[in-house]
Amino acid sequence: MLKNIRLHSFGPLADLNWANPSPHINVIIGENASGKTFLLKALYTAVRAVEEYKRGNDNRNFKQVLDEKLYWTFQTDKIGDLVRKGQKERLSFSALIDDQQVHFDFSAASEKGVGGYSENLHTRDAVSLFLPAKEVLSLFHVIKKSRGVDKEFGFDDTYYDLVKALEKAPTQGKISSSFSNARKILEAFLVGRVHYENGQWALRVGNQTYPIHQTAEGYKRISILDRLIVNRTLSPKSFLFFDEPDAVLHPTAILATMEALGALASSGMQIFMATHSYFVLKKLFLMAKSSNVQIQVLSLANQSATFSNLAEGMPENSIIETSVQLYEEELGLED
Repeated sequence: MLKNIRLHSFGPLADLNWANPSPHINVIIGENASGKTFLLKALYTAVRAVEEYKRGNDNRNFKQVLDEKLYWTFQTDKIGDLVRKGQKERLSFSALIDDQQVHFDFSAASEKGVGGYSENLHTRDAVSLFLPAKEVLSLFHVIKKSRGVDKEFGFDDTYYDLVKALEKAPTQGKISSSFSNARKILEAFLVGRVHYENGQWALRVGNQTYPIHQTAEGYKRISILDRLIVNRTLSPKSFLFFDEPDAVLHPTAILATMEALGALASSGMQIFMATHSYFVLKKLFLMAKSSNVQIQVLSLANQSATFSNLAEGMPENSIIETSVQLYEEELGLED
């Protein structure tokens, strides 16, 4: 589990202390440029660096793994550019990842790597993923070539790690009841299933096959989550980072996606997501009230952070305020 999260002078995040995130679902809200995606990427970078360290035949030390992950996830030529503008203090990150204290820091003058960093770590036996707001199936080969072959900036490592995970073929065998429930919820919206064969993605419906470029954006987004379950990439030990799960989805599909995430969280998977959607918040509020899934909201505003438990009520935030404002405007038109 991720907890005791501290970020200082990390891009738009001046000072964040998140001691006890929910072990199930965590929702980050805030206006544009408040640091939501930045926070998700910071957490993802640290987790993936621990997971890739000492895995297989990789002989890199932890600093080398971390330096490369920071470089390709944030895609800045000079790593010191991640330090909050106008700050003389060093950027620092620390978090307890399972039973390990992971930290790193560096100054605005840093060129290619961190200064201080954790040592004597052991790898995690899991694969964690970041689902970006943009769908990836129709961009699959572009991402692999630009990042993996040409090594150009454009698609960062959240995209590259995801396409490599999606390439793994589905496997046979029984999955946990929670994961099975998540698949059943998603399958209610999946008329067919995305299929990868001979280097191409397609949608297969019965005996008919359709090119992936003719498949709806929202459908592809739901399908990748289903694929990551059925090919066993995601496990109860995985962390899942989800940026704008509501992007390009119809409200009914948003609700189903939240239910599926609730099923995954109940298996032990810890989920962090960022959203602007009233539908996401309202559905999670109802889930928190009616199930055993604990859902915490982190609200970022004016360089401050507030935390709330959704089971105790909807937090005050601009998403709710805007919905109320529209309702009051409608009432005004009826007067």
